[in-house]
Amino acid sequence: MARLIFILVVTLWIGALGCYTQIAHRHDSSDAENGMGNFAAHGEYVVGTPIARIPTEIPPTGPFTVLISADLGPDQCYRFSRFEVAWSGDSVYVRVIGMHAPDANTLCLQRPSVLRDAKLTLDPPADYRVIQLVLPWNTGEDRVYEIVR
Repeated sequence: MARLIFILVVTLWIGALGCYTQIAHRHDSSDAENGMGNFAAHGEYVVGTPIARIPTEIPPTGPFTVLISADLGPDQCYRFSRFEVAWSGDSVYVRVIGMHAPDANTLCLQRPSVLRDAKLTLDPPADYRVIQLVLPWNTGEDRVYEIVR
């Protein structure tokens, strides 16, 4: 009896940690219309709510690295694709581009896909002392970070 209770407790503990077998499903294109982003099935899309971690020490000249994180999608068929970076004066606009790329034979694990601390190296001109890092959000507002060199 004690062994049965022990097995039950261990099973519940492992399940609570999320260390259990994930349920998988075959992806169909109707998932592309569930409001997760403005993308077409099997293509790239703009990730909706990225955030940045700015280093505490920024060199007065030369490149520096920021870390970008974001929720990519509801299952493991959503992946990070690339950054789109555009400078305008002392502001840098960064869009995180994701890819939703399953095919007919792909099984998508039912676990959210997350981008954690992807490195983006910025190399602004030396005379820029204050830089605005702008991450557009799908809410219509931008998340703006002020970086002082």
